Amino acid sequence: REGWSDGFASVFFHAMAGEGREALQAEELWWLEVDRRRLLRKRRAKALALEERQRGRKSNEAHTDRILEEFRAVIKKRYGNFVRGWRAGIGGNDTKVYKPRFLKACAALGFGGKAKLLWKAIDRDGSGFVTMDELDPQSAIVMAHFKVFMTEKFGNAKACFAALDSTNSRKVDFDKFCANLTRYGFKHRLRQLFDSLDVDASRRLEEDDLEFLDEWKPLDFLIAAPNHQAKEDLKALLAAKYPNITKAWRQLLDTDATGRCNFWEFSDACRRLQFTGDVPGAWRGLDDDGSGFISLKEFDAKASETLWAFRTWCDEEFGGIRAAFSVFDVDASGALSFAEFK
Repeated sequence: REGWSDGFASVFFHAMAGEGREALQAEELWWLEVDRRRLLRKRRAKALALEERQRGRKSNEAHTDRILEEFRAVIKKRYGNFVRGWRAGIGGNDTKVYKPRFLKACAALGFGGKAKLLWKAIDRDGSGFVTMDELDPQSAIVMAHFKVFMTEKFGNAKACFAALDSTNSRKVDFDKFCANLTRYGFKHRLRQLFDSLDVDASRRLEEDDLEFLDEWKPLDFLIAAPNHQAKEDLKALLAAKYPNITKAWRQLLDTDATGRCNFWEFSDACRRLQFTGDVPGAWRGLDDDGSGFISLKEFDAKASETLWAFRTWCDEEFGGIRAAFSVFDVDASGALSFAEFK
């Protein structure tokens, strides 16, 4: 009479009616209303999430990361490498630059409108300054090894250059650079090192091209060797103090919820954890790509896969994490109990 045509009326009636009764009470149909409301909340939440995506709303983290990649691309295209870009376009021979100077350099490079977001992307540790190491850790690793070699072998930049300038011409080209460094026992990425030191791209090094290294103090992890035993010892300590790795990641390592942990955050976490092992070596064991950051995937691949599967499910079923939360939060309290979550 009301338009239901799918049958099974008798089955539904007797399934919902109380035992021994031939009449349905309103409260006996309530559970259907609960499910209906849950489904409606889910549909509304998913629709809102999809609408936000269509309007192109992006998270601040993704936005700042994209700006950082754009900036690096500009530096690489204009200067050829990041160390030269730092020295010629940002910090000169200073390996540490504070915010006002950095913002001014960004403006000169055409990033004035994005400079503050770029600062946020680079100064992840909130120190108030950025270093050459933070712009590109991979380039800094090569330079750090040379700095250690130079100091141990020659004492300072002046003496090192004198040894490289075997013909006393006050200029050292790439062939001479390679031959003399190899003779003294240094063979670490010589092409990359030479180009990084050649600040004006003249294909010749002069003494003042090396002088900035005298003042530079590279971070410990740049010259450390990967220590996989220290990495496993750290994980074991975390497992003993936290119920699972994901909780340790969220509460100790990624406290700002950026999805990444830099060396300063990692060092602080090790201190709070009272880890007495090889911190720089453990870091290098985790940051195997030399990016300057570690992710949960690098720290614990299985935990990362589980979270990603949950995130994917939320996207597919609800349109996103926020939408899923609003559906789970039945009492609109702004918090989820385990009973609500499961």
